[in-house]
Amino acid sequence: MKATAKQLTRAYVHDFKSSIDGNVADHLLATIDSVSNYDEYLDDEEIEEYENASPDRRAEVQQEIKDFIKDNFDFDINDFEY
Repeated sequence: MKATAKQLTRAYVHDFKSSIDGNVADHLLATIDSVSNYDEYLDDEEIEEYENASPDRRAEVQQEIKDFIKDNFDFDINDFEY
């Protein structure tokens, strides 16, 4: 996963704070599920691996990213400080 994934996600939350209601992780998970844009969290090497991976491996990577989001952004938007 990108070394800057947490920092980039925090910047996204800051930029879209007014459109996020409630739990930040829930918002991020709904967004990532609707656009299937997991590569934002991956470095170039991981993107290449992901694009060429089996469906099972892709599901594992997606779950790793979802776990990362839950572990780092499970709080109410009103508690967010940038």
